[in-house]
Amino acid sequence: PPAARAAAAVDWWLDAVWRHRKMWLIALGAQGFGRDQDLEAIIEEAEELGVQRVLEALELTQAGDATRAAIRAYGGFASYAAREWLGKRTLTRDQLHGLLSRTLLTLVQDIVPSLPRATSMPVSR
Repeated sequence: PPAARAAAAVDWWLDAVWRHRKMWLIALGAQGFGRDQDLEAIIEEAEELGVQRVLEALELTQAGDATRAAIRAYGGFASYAAREWLGKRTLTRDQLHGLLSRTLLTLVQDIVPSLPRATSMPVSR
């Protein structure tokens, strides 16, 4: 079932973040203006790997650009929510897991299917 797959994907990600929490927090804190280009490349590669793993876990291997973009945006949300868990300690792991798994499930079941199909990518306001 999709809910179990979403929960498993979030478990995998939280385990990985926990194992590498010190480096992960350093890398997350380094994001932004003046970031090292080598670090930028490593983070982008890790983000793409994360997107691919989430899509595989949710059995969305034929995902289009809009779906991949939505999962990347979710990754940003998840990263900052994890900062609340690891850095600020305003969330427990269980609270974070619930937040992330329910958000991911809503994203792939309700939001992504409603995204308009684009034949080209115009830049609009």
